[in-house]
Amino acid sequence: MAMFTGSATAMCTPFTDDGVNFGTYEKLIEFQIQNGTDALVVTGTTGEPSTMSDAELFELWGCARNAISKRVPLIIGTGSNNTRHAVELAERAAKAGADALLVVTPYYNKCTTAGLVAHYKAVGEVGLPIIVYNVPVRTGFKLDEKQLCALCEVPMVRGVKEASGDIALMTRMVAACSDRIEFFSGEDGIVTPSLTLGFVGVISVASNILPRQMHELVARFLQDDAAGSLKIQLELQELIGLLFCEVNPIPAKTALGLMGYDMGPFRLPLCDMTEENKNKLQNRMQKMGII
Repeated sequence: MAMFTGSATAMCTPFTDDGVNFGTYEKLIEFQIQNGTDALVVTGTTGEPSTMSDAELFELWGCARNAISKRVPLIIGTGSNNTRHAVELAERAAKAGADALLVVTPYYNKCTTAGLVAHYKAVGEVGLPIIVYNVPVRTGFKLDEKQLCALCEVPMVRGVKEASGDIALMTRMVAACSDRIEFFSGEDGIVTPSLTLGFVGVISVASNILPRQMHELVARFLQDDAAGSLKIQLELQELIGLLFCEVNPIPAKTALGLMGYDMGPFRLPLCDMTEENKNKLQNRMQKMGII
């Protein structure tokens, strides 16, 4: 049984000059839930956890839990390249009320398949379902279908967020493992093609801006309306491209700012969007009636 089906939003984190803007975060959560998002992912890559202290993470998770109030699943990103730290974060996420964990493959100090399995086994002992996050452009480690099969032997590994963008690899993964885990797209630009392979949803950046449309894109497909799903995918494609024209989440946070949310300053090494790209993003959002 899937942890969720549909579109889960990889939430952006609004900052202040010296912390997290919890008031804005609560507003963003309410916007998401009122517009049909199927689950919320807190402190995934888009939430910038690598620039946050553990204390900030824990407080944000508590804020998310209280604001969501069990209306949709809460998935907490707890990945680390330090297995001990990943376990500690998973334990705190469990206490914070997470329904599942999003755990990125170890980065920088990359590992063998045996090390990879041991890493996820250690996190799995916390007892929460795990979605493995394959995002080689960030980690320098590209999970293959044989390694994914090995991870399927870890009892708490229940899904994979596949963000390699490699359709051939995705096809091999589904062929090898679809009877054991659920597949979620991590690439907004190819959600409908992913669904044709048997994926059950997306963990989306674009749904920060378009929760209703991303929900509908998946729902249409799962209701046997592939043509309707593809129509939405194509209609959103230009905006999706602009949301990734600079390093994520710079454009997404800029877009939320244009929508009136106080996202605060960027934390270095992220910085303001160029005026040229910001103008393109703003013009597209105006044409789509978002702002």
